[in-house]
Parts: sequence; structure tokens; C-alpha cells
Amino acid sequence: MALPEAAAARLGVAPGRRFTLDNRLSGPSRPAVEVTGVYRRWPARAAPRPPPDCRWPWWWR
Repeated sequence: MALPEAAAARLGVAPGRRFTLDNRLSGPSRPAVEVTGVYRRWPARAAPRPPPDCRWPWWWR
């Protein structure tokens, strides 16, 4: 399982580490997982702006 960089730093885990997940709702299921990678979240971008052209409606400016 790959983790976001912020979560991996907060949990103190690195690729190759194995740990067990806890089921906080109910049941005895406790799957073991291995951290296969750490990724950095892609930064959010603003919505693309239309080109400055008189053909576009006035509310898009």
C-alpha cells in the first residue's frame, strides 16, 4: 500500500515496513499491510481561464 508523504511522516513509516490495521467499527478482521511506497500529493491548480476573446460570454471574464 502506498501512503501520502504527510501520513507516512506522521506515522513514522517508510517503504518496506509492515503493520496491522485495526478495525475500529466491529469484527476481528485485522489485515496486515506492507508500505510499498510514499508519494507526494499533486498540487491543486486553479480552473483554466478562457482565452481573452470577444466571442466568450461576459460572465467568463
